[in-house]
Amino acid sequence: MSFTHDWRIGDRVSSIAVRESVAKTGLGTIQKIILDKALIVWDDGYQSEEYLKHLILAGFDESKVLSAEFTGNITDSLNPLQERTAVNAILLSGLPLTLTNTGVSWG
Repeated sequence: MSFTHDWRIGDRVSSIAVRESVAKTGLGTIQKIILDKALIVWDDGYQSEEYLKHLILAGFDESKVLSAEFTGNITDSLNPLQERTAVNAILLSGLPLTLTNTGVSWG
């Protein structure tokens, strides 16, 4: 018999594939789901990408979700995250942009 969980951001999990114990709890929180993988931030701050089939559900805690608009490395500060999101949106729209040491210019 096979059991499939409908994974969601905020699920508290453990993983059968993690080599070392992560934090005292051994738990992490799903921050993003990408096809058959999830980006997990463990209670000790470490982050990893795990296959959904390797995860063990341990509950749900919405307060452990770091950002609803997470698109990159969670350890980055908020401003670069917002800049990256803006740059990605412009790149997807097809508008040209120039990256310089002082920032980003459009057009």
